Amino acid sequence: YENEQHFLSLVESLDVIHQDAADAAVHLGQGTTVAVLDTGVDYTREAFGNCTAPSVPSGCKVLFAQDFTPEDDGSLDAHNHGTNVSGIVLGVAPETRIAALDVFTGNYAYVSDIIAGIDWIIENQAVHNIVAMNLSLGASRYSSECTTSWAVIPFASARAVRVIPVVASGNDSSKSSVAS
Repeated sequence: YENEQHFLSLVESLDVIHQDAADAAVHLGQGTTVAVLDTGVDYTREAFGNCTAPSVPSGCKVLFAQDFTPEDDGSLDAHNHGTNVSGIVLGVAPETRIAALDVFTGNYAYVSDIIAGIDWIIENQAVHNIVAMNLSLGASRYSSECTTSWAVIPFASARAVRVIPVVASGNDSSKSSVAS
């Protein structure tokens, strides 16, 4: 597959998914991990437990953080997009933990880096009880089922180990198509 670029996307969040109903039903994510493939996470923020490193101190909500791109920019989250998305994940499931997988170089995530992150998720699913992977990114637009995408095989492999892909496929607000 072509190593195309993907861009950041995020428009809607908790209200759209009726998070209040999940909260009322006590579905809070206890004992689970959500992998966020994005721009990283600034885990030093209060919302994540003022961590000094992943899993430090013990109440830290971020259990793992790694840059999957060829060059690490040296920041925890250069764009704050991954931090925002991870905050939304914790807003939905406040007892889950975050695996922060930085797949962005500047404003773009390349397919090869995204797949490297997904491969890590598959290899570490059982160790961290990873139940979902979030990708708030997209490229190209489709108006019918896309069966030729680079994501078909990696997503099927993730689902085979019981990890649900969650992708921001409609965040560009198109009324006639969705992003891949």
